[in-house]
Amino acid sequence: MKKTSRGVIFLTLFIDLVGFSIIFPMFADLLSYYSSHQDGLVGRLLSFMQALFPSATEAQVITLFGGVLFALYSLLQFIAAPIWGSLSDKYGRRPVLLVSIAGNTVAYLLWAWAGSFWLVIISRLLSGAMSGNISAATAAMADISSREERAKSMGMLGAAFGLGFILGPAIGGITYEFLPRFTGDFTSFWHLNPFSVPAFVAGGLSAVNAIWAWLRFHETLPKDKRSIERRTLNPLRFFDPSLGQQLVRLNLVYCAYIILFSGMEGTLVFLTMDVLNFTTGNNTALFVWFGFMAAMIQGGVVRKLAPRIGEKRMCRIGLLLVTVGFLLLAAVTWLPTAATIVAAITVITCGSSLVMPALSSLVSLDASDQHQGRALGVFRSIGAFGRAVGPLTAALSYFAFGSALPYIFAAMLSLIPFILARGIIYEK
Repeated sequence: MKKTSRGVIFLTLFIDLVGFSIIFPMFADLLSYYSSHQDGLVGRLLSFMQALFPSATEAQVITLFGGVLFALYSLLQFIAAPIWGSLSDKYGRRPVLLVSIAGNTVAYLLWAWAGSFWLVIISRLLSGAMSGNISAATAAMADISSREERAKSMGMLGAAFGLGFILGPAIGGITYEFLPRFTGDFTSFWHLNPFSVPAFVAGGLSAVNAIWAWLRFHETLPKDKRSIERRTLNPLRFFDPSLGQQLVRLNLVYCAYIILFSGMEGTLVFLTMDVLNFTTGNNTALFVWFGFMAAMIQGGVVRKLAPRIGEKRMCRIGLLLVTVGFLLLAAVTWLPTAATIVAAITVITCGSSLVMPALSSLVSLDASDQHQGRALGVFRSIGAFGRAVGPLTAALSYFAFGSALPYIFAAMLSLIPFILARGIIYEK
């Protein structure tokens, strides 16, 4: 059987994250564009929200609606991730990876022809449901890594995420800002729109990824190591004691953390446009810096730091840095400068780049070889659950209290995962 290298898994995940993150810098423009067509779905919904809350600013209403859209995507991902993880344990990583990448390609093409906001929603829901690529790639990396190399391998996956977030927003911002745009008149169901070019680029990258995975990704889970036991696919059971007390605690830490972190992600673009008057180009540059820092830390610092201090300590250091970053993000409202937002994002990125590979490594080390896909699938499902709850909660807080208090609340609540992490048993 041919072996799959870490480089193949890295590139597969990297290309997928590029396509996924292309939408980030133009997300606020996308909502504004569809809201300007008052006969469309988003226009009617925004008008309804403004009628209910007449004192709310347009930025607050757009932020709230953006949180709802983020939540829809993550809700499907939350439901699908443990199913894909279990399927990869039973049938192998390769078929799950290929099917989910192909599904994402279709989702991007739907977005390209989204003359109706309904198609935007369907595209995001399909993309969320096709979340098996991340679970399968993470499990495949665990399959080919020894226990001693697990933290290093998870840091490598983190670098793929970071690099994907460098090029994805950059490609999205450049193709949206500098290439010709189509103008949708909403008279045809399959009509091109101003976001079609970035969507076609994302779809093209996903298609290339599918071809690359078909040619180079070979099965990493031998048949004799596949799980044949019958198990529930209910994603609500990620705190089930049958997973083991250690995994339950790790899942609790991750759940609390990702709710807060994704809330920041889901409102960041709206904060910069509301308080700093950032353009799509400015947000593109901010996301590039975000991704660059994440790639450098997870691809370099984590590989050297984890063996020295252990994953548990690395996780807690990261959580403290994220807390400080949230406070700096709140300060943007009172000190609205580019330097303030860059400082906040830098500190948050440093912290999150330590937390994620540490938790992924601990989950992988605690799970048996036969249950890597299930454990990591449940772990990714928790991430999707947090990304469904976090952006919506943060958007509601932003809507109700303005631009500073959501991040102050996040800083206070981030002490919860920090305290929970003290009970983690494993330490190198």
